Amino acid sequence: MSASRSFPRRVDDQAIRYFDRAGVRAVRFNFYRGVITDLEATVRLARRVFDVAGWHVEIYLDGYALRALTPTLVTCRGSWSTISA
Repeated sequence: MSASRSFPRRVDDQAIRYFDRAGVRAVRFNFYRGVITDLEATVRLARRVFDVAGWHVEIYLDGYALRALTPTLVTCRGSWSTISA
């Protein structure tokens, strides 16, 4: 079963644990066409959801942007998927 919901950028660990108990197992960040512009904030949140709940992280982005983002993305722990468009 898959569901998509908007996840607030400012979320505390208790909320992450709540969503984890509810069955959430991953979070997707949408960089496609400039929807997300703050890479550092995104990476901080990606690290937190992995550290708190072990969630998988997906990055949705234009393929041409992957090269520029790779040095930052590889500093993150955990499981990553990249969806290039």
